[in-house]
Amino acid sequence: MLRSVGAVLGGLFLGFLLVGAIEFLGHWVYPPPLGIEKWQYDQIANWARDAPLGVFLFVFVAWTLGAFVSALSACYLAGKSPWIPVGIVGLVFIAATGFNLVAIPHPLWFVLSAPLAVVASVWLGVTTARRHVTSS
Repeated sequence: MLRSVGAVLGGLFLGFLLVGAIEFLGHWVYPPPLGIEKWQYDQIANWARDAPLGVFLFVFVAWTLGAFVSALSACYLAGKSPWIPVGIVGLVFIAATGFNLVAIPHPLWFVLSAPLAVVASVWLGVTTARRHVTSS
């Protein structure tokens, strides 16, 4: 039980740390205009409508790699019974994706592909981790 809790917390920590790092890099490459407050979603929404493609590509890569690393690490940390911890980690990433898609306007290609990419990344993380764990 404690190992499963640690797997969830560790997976989420590593995944969201990676998301934050990639999005930080994205803000460095594509800085938002001066005067936008971080938690003012109406200001962010107005800026996002005209944001360049690269802004959304950084976010897309951040979410997919974050979900992959989160599932991979949760699977490794959980050991022989990873399915519940990985399921929780996957649901948290899917919920976070959904929240962001509702809170901030995104292009249609992003709205359609991001949830699928997050689910695929979680599956790929589990598959990769299980392959390594069973071959060891």
